[in-house]
Amino acid sequence: MRVWEIREASQLPGLRRDLRRELAQRLPGNVLDDLQIVIAELAGNAVQHGAHGPIGVSIHTAGPQILTRVRSAGHYRHHTTPASDITTLAESGRGIAIIDALVDEHGHDHQHDVTTCWARLTWH
Repeated sequence: MRVWEIREASQLPGLRRDLRRELAQRLPGNVLDDLQIVIAELAGNAVQHGAHGPIGVSIHTAGPQILTRVRSAGHYRHHTTPASDITTLAESGRGIAIIDALVDEHGHDHQHDVTTCWARLTWH
């Protein structure tokens, strides 16, 4: 399992580059693309809605399964904007719906003022 730490949104492009570099030999390109989108959305939400401080991003691969976790201080809750409420000009509200379309399952847990958002992908 590998863990990255970020503190602000400006670090997200570097995180995506590191993911691609590290996982390109182990994952098909389309799976890696989906994983990058999912992690960018989860980490971006943690930066935007979580408490200030480090955000830990971890990836665990086991055969065709990938589990990613984004852990941050604070107690926040993700919500999905109904598709009917999202306009083409909306600047936010699509992230969790996108994640839902790309992964097998996802969720979040809260313990001791720490939020962990996770997503599980399976590829064949």
